[in-house]
Amino acid sequence: MGRAIKVLLIITLLFLFSAYTYLRPKKTPNIYEPKTLNINIGKAQLRVPENLIRDPEQRINGNLTVLNIAANWPDFSPIISPNNLISAGNDLVPKIFMTVEIADDTLSPEQRPTSLYSRFLTTEITDSKNQLITRIFKTGSPYAGEVLHIAPPSGEVFAARCQLLKPAEARPEHCLWQIRVNKLDVSIRFSEDILAEWETLNSSTRTVLDNIIVKPK
Repeated sequence: MGRAIKVLLIITLLFLFSAYTYLRPKKTPNIYEPKTLNINIGKAQLRVPENLIRDPEQRINGNLTVLNIAANWPDFSPIISPNNLISAGNDLVPKIFMTVEIADDTLSPEQRPTSLYSRFLTTEITDSKNQLITRIFKTGSPYAGEVLHIAPPSGEVFAARCQLLKPAEARPEHCLWQIRVNKLDVSIRFSEDILAEWETLNSSTRTVLDNIIVKPK
């Protein structure tokens, strides 16, 4: 009888231990929250998640003349790789690269399609499937070898220059779209494959910039 009681006691203790292990509160896993950096570019103030900043030397609190941002498309999540640098041809997720700097005194990017680029374009006009107007730059012009894609009617909302000839070893982000936001010039480089989603690119990029640029009071 004594042995049976001991066996029963052991079984009971094992059951209680198993029940406690199963029912006890689970530890919440540590969720990494990227540090937000306070950066000044000219008179503009930015609050930027550290893991969106492409160059390690720019991951500081303080003054910069230029800031390079790298993100995955389409969610603008950080690129998980050493220094946010990815070699050509070894990544399948499209990338967005942004350069933010003080706006200069030249024409704003939104004015360039009509006031600068128009004189260098051929007369050939093509309407693409993505509702953009496509124009080719003249041979011998400063933009020879590039094509201009503009949102009608004049490209103020969106205008991107893309290279016609792409070196095989080059990264695929050979399209350039430039905008001016709060006295900052922003250059956005992306793959031509994203052109079909230019409206999403336009709205998403501006949302990201609105979130990191501190509005003046």
